[in-house]
Amino acid sequence: MRRFSKNIPGLSKFAAAAPVFDAERGVQILRDTLCIVNSEYPVGSLEWLRLNRPDVAEQLKSAWKQIGAAIDAEDMPGVKAASDICLRYHRRAFEIFAGRPPVVEVQGDLLTV
Repeated sequence: MRRFSKNIPGLSKFAAAAPVFDAERGVQILRDTLCIVNSEYPVGSLEWLRLNRPDVAEQLKSAWKQIGAAIDAEDMPGVKAASDICLRYHRRAFEIFAGRPPVVEVQGDLLTV
């Protein structure tokens, strides 16, 4: 089949053309990523990360920006790759949050008689 296609005049220019970017699909990947992150989100984790691990919070922001940049660049493989990275970063951030030291609240008059 490959030999046959080489013999058709003008076919090579169509075979070499880049695939058309599907903006709706790119936005759907963004939405799907957001839905997955929201479904796995431990309550209070992003707030805790912003206060205690600003480096991790900045990486998460950067991951979302990479998805947007790939959509703007009409780079579907880039959108998919950025989405995968974003999910991995969030899952790791949620692990960091889960491993944080426990918060101990002390009540002043609890043991006084």
